[in-house]
Amino acid sequence: MSLLNTVQAPITLQDKQVAVANEIKSVCSAMFAFNASNFTRIFQMVWNNRNGLTPQQVCDALGTDAGALFTLAGGLQAVINTAKPDSLTLTPPKSVSIGSDGNVTIGV
Repeated sequence: MSLLNTVQAPITLQDKQVAVANEIKSVCSAMFAFNASNFTRIFQMVWNNRNGLTPQQVCDALGTDAGALFTLAGGLQAVINTAKPDSLTLTPPKSVSIGSDGNVTIGV
């Protein structure tokens, strides 16, 4: 039965190169989609919270982790847009100020 036969591993150098290149491309594509999707999801959690929280209330709930969130999100957005320009064009609708302690203040 052909479904039960094991698939023979690539034999030639070129076969091995094509296989690894395809695997790397697949993983990179999945990683890009995963990160872009999660960036958008977190952006929505802060700026359009489904539980009716204001952005400031979300930041208050995060405490000093809010600063890390905005720093991480900004870096992630920059990396994604470097790899594929204008992939993430979301920008906060209000100003964001990160205090030295990591607490965040959302502008009016």
